[in-house]
Amino acid sequence: MVKDRELARTAMVMAEAFIRGVNGLLQEAQERCSPDEYEAFKRGVGISMGTVDMRLLEPLYRVHPDLMPEGYELTPAPPK
Repeated sequence: MVKDRELARTAMVMAEAFIRGVNGLLQEAQERCSPDEYEAFKRGVGISMGTVDMRLLEPLYRVHPDLMPEGYELTPAPPK
């Protein structure tokens, strides 16, 4: 993953902004969509958020643990 700390920090800030944004969108969708639409939308948002977390943030935090937010827990490292 990215060794450049500033690039990693920028990626982290953008990824966290994405997660906050789609989470807010999810709340709006709950108010505006039918239950079936909302469930499908929620699944897609969950997959997107999980992908950003597991495929982008976790690898960045493993290389740059000082960027990891307080209380964040890494999943066990995958076997090599």
